[in-house]
Amino acid sequence: MTKGNNLTQFDGECVEMNEVVWKFIMGGHNMNKQKAYLSTKEVLSMLGISRSTLDRWAKDRTLKFFRLPSGHRRFFRSEIEAILKNK
Repeated sequence: MTKGNNLTQFDGECVEMNEVVWKFIMGGHNMNKQKAYLSTKEVLSMLGISRSTLDRWAKDRTLKFFRLPSGHRRFFRSEIEAILKNK
């Protein structure tokens, strides 16, 4: 997180983030070291789908995501794992 910039987008809304919340979201709280949120590249690899499919699913809200201050998306691991279970 860029110092002085504590705003990010979550599900289309701009929200304020502090450092503690940011570390929690990015998985710093997780004892088994498995991140709660995944990058675009990780999702593509796990699901074996194309970038255009992921972009479409994100656009139509099939997959929820939030944006980092850098603009990059993060997807919820639990949703990706649910899709994998139902394959």
